[in-house]
Amino acid sequence: MEVGLFERVGDSRIVRGLLLPFGELSRPNQSGTESIMFSADSISLPRDPSIITLNIGHDRFNPIGRAVALTKTARGVEADFAIAETDEGDAYLTGGFRKLSAEVADIIRRGAQAVQSRLTGAAAVPEGAFASAGLFALAEGEEITEVNDEPSETKEETTETFTDEQGVEHERKVTRVTRVDGETTTITETIVITEPEAPAEGEAEMPNATVPQTLLAGKIAAAEPEKLTAAMFAAAVAAAIRQPEQAETLLAALNDVKVSGTNQVGTAAIAPDYIGEIWSGIPFARRIIPLLLHGDLTSLRTIGWRWVVEPEVAEWAGNKANVPSNTPTTENAEWGIQRFAGGWDLAREFIDFGETEVVNSFLTAAAGSYAKKSDAWALAQLLAAATTSNVEDLPADVPPALVGIVDGALGIIANDARPSYALVNPADYRPLLFTKKSDVLEYLNLGLGLEDGDLSGFSIVPHTGVPEGEVVTGAREAAAVHELPGSPIRVNALDMVKGGVDEALFGYVQFRDYFKAGIRRVSLTPAGGGA
Repeated sequence: MEVGLFERVGDSRIVRGLLLPFGELSRPNQSGTESIMFSADSISLPRDPSIITLNIGHDRFNPIGRAVALTKTARGVEADFAIAETDEGDAYLTGGFRKLSAEVADIIRRGAQAVQSRLTGAAAVPEGAFASAGLFALAEGEEITEVNDEPSETKEETTETFTDEQGVEHERKVTRVTRVDGETTTITETIVITEPEAPAEGEAEMPNATVPQTLLAGKIAAAEPEKLTAAMFAAAVAAAIRQPEQAETLLAALNDVKVSGTNQVGTAAIAPDYIGEIWSGIPFARRIIPLLLHGDLTSLRTIGWRWVVEPEVAEWAGNKANVPSNTPTTENAEWGIQRFAGGWDLAREFIDFGETEVVNSFLTAAAGSYAKKSDAWALAQLLAAATTSNVEDLPADVPPALVGIVDGALGIIANDARPSYALVNPADYRPLLFTKKSDVLEYLNLGLGLEDGDLSGFSIVPHTGVPEGEVVTGAREAAAVHELPGSPIRVNALDMVKGGVDEALFGYVQFRDYFKAGIRRVSLTPAGGGA
């Protein structure tokens, strides 16, 4: 069993752990008392384990469960806790403290050895007074070994010197024998004080004194001396210091050092964890401009022309008959540009102190804004240039958006162009996601004239900029967007008067509607108003 490993017992809300180890010296208590060691007979367990509440950090107002089993084993007091069906209990099971800390009252001790005590509670802590106390899980098939009831005896000897009130140095030898026999613990302590070689003249002789003290079943019984001497009095005081008759309590956790509230260390002593810019969503990627032809902008003004009536041939009878003819016409086309810009006066400290991360993130966000605004502007131009129409009807069990895409594609094909994309409002796009792929392929293959099962050259893009109840279908060659190379262009300059750095971005974009018949804006409402 690996101590400290947190694991539930099966699929239940039961966690099992070593609550109070035997034969292990603790760290100092929260109240500052010296270290202590427990044995099987020095701790009393309640008959009803449910009286033992498990809390967080010895906070009685933060309970998370109750004990369902308390067992004395060779290792110590092992406990099973049922974690409560509460939000706090759920949070603990997903990542709570791994260490256990016993709450013990009415402690009577002999030095570091606990003689009598009573278990009153338990806590989950980040680090307890006993290094081995923690949560664990029994390996499959492993059984708990009970405490051996055979008598055991340990002996401890210490030697030290002290000076009495007359300034005479004495040597004190303390022998402590601890015998555990079933439920009875007997501790015998013998103190031998060695007198100096030459006592002062006229001073009462102080022979070596032996003061036995025996504790049976947790009760102190001191042998009464026949005659009280100064040495015996000093020994009695020393014994009283080692064995207080007043019981103490133990919350087996380390001293509480807080970061806030009473007795806090203070936030000024804690270095913050700087993580830089936090995630604010996926960087904007254009969705409209990539669907159109794209080129470089070279002038503020672009002109051209297009056919209104194209030259047209017809059947000819021959044999000196008149040759067919028509009257072709043209029109001029002209396109201007759309300007985008943004400027900011940044404190020069960002530059002087090398805060390049802030400046770079600032400019990256500004460039993303240009990409978003120019893409939305291009969509507005596309909607304005499109040829409008309505669906002929809405067949049953077919998503309206799919009908609009097909009708728009057929209109483009009728004008000798090849549709390559469709734009749909997300509300109209959603029903397409629940349509069988085979059905979508069938409708689009028939409407677009694509090879069976191949839609790699056609894109259906959901976009909130398209009005709900409409579909835009287009041929890539029907429109184009040109931008000044490098857009957006970064420009910066020093503001000497205010001690700042002026940063600005400039972008130039142009929309060209070459062939309006190749851009179809289809309303999903039939022209006659019927389904």
